[in-house]
Amino acid sequence: MALSRNSKPHVLDLVYAFGIFAGYVILYRLNDALIGSTHFGGVASLIFLPAFVRLLGFLLIGPWTIFPLFFAALICVDLGLGIGQQVIVAMALSCGAPIALAFACKMTELNPTLSNLTVGRMFVLSLASAVGSSAAYNISLIIVGNENASPSTTLAALAGDT
Repeated sequence: MALSRNSKPHVLDLVYAFGIFAGYVILYRLNDALIGSTHFGGVASLIFLPAFVRLLGFLLIGPWTIFPLFFAALICVDLGLGIGQQVIVAMALSCGAPIALAFACKMTELNPTLSNLTVGRMFVLSLASAVGSSAAYNISLIIVGNENASPSTTLAALAGDT
């Protein structure tokens, strides 16, 4: 795990990053086909399959996961926005979970090698990822002026991400 690494990514990290990107895109498309996001104004789903990729990416390559998540969100999320607004939403979707996870790792004293990862810590990390992602997503919807930004959208996204 790269939580404590302050260097450039290693080759294996780049392989993981590509896997995170591909996994997010594939699961996003699968989620769209199987479940869709027709609830809550087409901007949130009560079940969101790629949500775990954010947590997995953070556990594998730490904050570097922001980059593959950003590019995946940029090509996946289609809310009928202009490119500038799309970038804002993609930034929120890629940064919300990792920032919350960094705080949760500090709070739970998670060892960078994951040697002390327990079910309890995993629960806290999962919840932190969902809260960070759904909050950042709703804030980005407010910033870009999407009329579907609301507490119910945030709760739907939180449920889907959890």
